[in-house]
Amino acid sequence: MSGTLAGLRYRVVGRVVMGMEEAGEIYYWNEFNLVNDRGEFDTLVFEETENGAEWRMFTLFEPQHPMSAQEASTK
Repeated sequence: MSGTLAGLRYRVVGRVVMGMEEAGEIYYWNEFNLVNDRGEFDTLVFEETENGAEWRMFTLFEPQHPMSAQEASTK
């Protein structure tokens, strides 16, 4: 499947159903692995929440100046 999101054409290249147990209840969500026409990968996540359905887009980026583990522990 493919479509346009935020002006970029994406193709679904994978899907994972994730789950976890919280307070005795099992909670599930779907993760869709996407690739755009520039060859960049993103993850689109769908989950049902107490406020209704939510979609979230995650894009990996490499920071120009990564934090050290010690710096991250102070945040």
